[in-house]
Amino acid sequence: MKKLLIIISISAFSITSFSQDKKILKIESYFNQAEYNKCISKSNDYISKNDKQPAPYFYLAMSEYEIYKKQSDIKTFKSIVKNLYKGLKKDKDLKYKKLFETELNDIHTILKTNAYNYYEANKNQSRFYYDYLAKIYNDTLEQYNEVVLNIEPRPDAKIIELIKKGELNQTDENGLKQGKWKKVYSNGVTAYEVFFKDNKPTGELKRYHENGTLSSLLDYDDEGKFAHANFYNEKGKKISEGTYKGKQKVGKWIYFKEDTKIKEEEYKDGKLHGFQITYFDNGQIYDKKKFVNGIQIGVWEKYHKNGKPSLKAFLVNGLMDGPVLRYYPSGLIEVKGQYKNDLKEGKWTFYSEDGETDIIEYKKGVDINEAEVEKKESEEYKKNIEKGKNLLDPANFKDNPEDYPFK
Repeated sequence: MKKLLIIISISAFSITSFSQDKKILKIESYFNQAEYNKCISKSNDYISKNDKQPAPYFYLAMSEYEIYKKQSDIKTFKSIVKNLYKGLKKDKDLKYKKLFETELNDIHTILKTNAYNYYEANKNQSRFYYDYLAKIYNDTLEQYNEVVLNIEPRPDAKIIELIKKGELNQTDENGLKQGKWKKVYSNGVTAYEVFFKDNKPTGELKRYHENGTLSSLLDYDDEGKFAHANFYNEKGKKISEGTYKGKQKVGKWIYFKEDTKIKEEEYKDGKLHGFQITYFDNGQIYDKKKFVNGIQIGVWEKYHKNGKPSLKAFLVNGLMDGPVLRYYPSGLIEVKGQYKNDLKEGKWTFYSEDGETDIIEYKKGVDINEAEVEKKESEEYKKNIEKGKNLLDPANFKDNPEDYPFK
């Protein structure tokens, strides 16, 4: 009895399948005979009773497409893409996608063209076309911008997608940055990438120039407190290296130009603390200063490129205070003088290389000789003014009023 029921069930299924196939074949025949209205009617009848097959949706959409080619009305076109979308959602649709490959490409082109045209004229009208492009052809926003509107895609589209998935640029419930973070420039090139733990960077923080070359590499300790830093120009040449504590420079920092050291300086809590030395390109010292908590103190030395001294001066709390000597490249003294509270004070001697001298005396930064000359000139000027006033006084012409120049 059980075997008989199985045979009956199989037979019933076969008859049903054969019946359905006959109906699809009939729909197909109407389409092939260009009886598009009949094909549409029979397709709708079939769908109303069985909507699992992709075939009737394809024949329905393709019949409407043939009618659209003659009428070009938007109502028919909307029906085409609506039914086509439903057919593409069904199983075993590959056969019909292949069968109507040319028509599908035509419809895709129409969607793209109208999406672009309507976008230019009215963004709201373009929405329908884009929606079906996205549904039927799985177009992403990036593809839509690039293919449909012929504009550059969002440079951070992939980053946004990863953020939404929780794989990038995440913060915890306390607002602290956690895991990998990444940003890009407007041209899509990576701007920086780093891992965070409780809002502190760990491991390598890499920043890039817009041309894609490495701009800086900071290697953080496990606590994110200290980082050894290397900086590079757009050609990939190192321009500086040193250590950060948080965001402040600490310890020795070295600066380069075309692989040659041009300066080194020492920091404490973000302020210059220790020696700052600048070099010529031949490696000789050009300038040597000493700082304490960002203020220059002590001996300040400068040198000529041949290694001989150029300047020797003294500073107290950032102000020039004490003797100063300036030298010719030959080593001979050029100027000898004294500063007090950052102002020239006392006798300054200026030497020529052939031994001639000139002496100027200063008081609080002012040339005393020049001041005396200016004072005398000023007094003489005042006398002349008074003399001129007296010459023009009418009282001086009381004996001969006709000689008075202003009447």
